Amino acid sequence: MVPAMRDIVVMTGRAGAGKTSIAMYLHEGLGYRRVRFAEKLKAMARALGLNEDEIEGHLKEVPCSKLTFDNLCNMFESDPFKALGVDLGGNPSEPVELLGGHTASYCMFSFLHVVLLCISKAGPEGATPRSLMQMIGTDWGRKLIREDLWIDLWRREIAKVPEDVTVVIDDCRFPNEHAECLAQGNTIVFRVERDAPSALAGEVEKTHESEAYRLPADYVVDNNSTILDAAESVRSLVWINKNGKAQSFEGVVSSES
Repeated sequence: MVPAMRDIVVMTGRAGAGKTSIAMYLHEGLGYRRVRFAEKLKAMARALGLNEDEIEGHLKEVPCSKLTFDNLCNMFESDPFKALGVDLGGNPSEPVELLGGHTASYCMFSFLHVVLLCISKAGPEGATPRSLMQMIGTDWGRKLIREDLWIDLWRREIAKVPEDVTVVIDDCRFPNEHAECLAQGNTIVFRVERDAPSALAGEVEKTHESEAYRLPADYVVDNNSTILDAAESVRSLVWINKNGKAQSFEGVVSSES
């Protein structure tokens, strides 16, 4: 169990609002530890042959030739389930506790079904890495395995972080993930807002339910200036909340009304 008073900072908001950029500044510049719900999901995507640019970078939204029917055999040269710490190579009828008690064969065939469905929805150039990860995360993990799969894997990762290190999460998208963050420590939730998120962000929100929720937040981050301004304002409010000291505050963050 994670200590009750661990400091946790959660970033929510629309796709393209800048959640990840702020979280990366807090992680790389201020020593926060970034622990994402999708960490193991992305490890599965790597096992399927996607690289960092396709998973995290500028190719995430681009149709990918690796995600086509012609490349299907190459995708499964490595075992994606090993990324979860699960070996499904034994008895196919054996239940797998981490994966909801489903049999190994069910887990494998349901995963293949979702990958095939993702590819079938795409054009001849292939599915986008984002669409694949969304469908693995929600359509397979949450719906076909169990709703708390990624939360349980996240708990294991956050338990490895020293108690005095602040954790930042920038991919909290569902109500049960939001509730888990609140339950696991001294948690502050920020909603990141930008006046003109990319047109692509709107398309992402319209096409997948993982972007549909507006989760409750303690503060709103106005991310229309610089990432430095936003991240430093977040850092200051985290310090004020942790130390319980009232002081004047000027920044790009306001309380949510």
